Amino acid sequence: MHFTSTLVAFLGLSSGTLGYKFTAFSGRDCTGDAKDVNVWDNTCRDQNIPATQSFRILNLSGNLQKADFYDIGNCAGSARRIWWADGRENAFQVGKCITLGYNARAFGSRSG
Repeated sequence: MHFTSTLVAFLGLSSGTLGYKFTAFSGRDCTGDAKDVNVWDNTCRDQNIPATQSFRILNLSGNLQKADFYDIGNCAGSARRIWWADGRENAFQVGKCITLGYNARAFGSRSG
């Protein structure tokens, strides 16, 4: 019983530490310079990231999380593009390459 309680407590605490991860590319169609980027659930990632024209998804986020992509250097204002990042949307799946058509400069994750 103690093990089950500990496991449930751990899972409850760890659910907020998930995030989506992708490889950001400087060119269209997942070409050019590449860098892996992790966006923790319910955060904004706007530091130490390249201007991103396309990306390949490596990991999905927690349940009911959305991925917000911004063309400005922070997560303020309206996102240029929003996806469900938890696997419920066919366009946002592990292994897929997505071309944006603009340079994304900040990435957010939020509860949907």
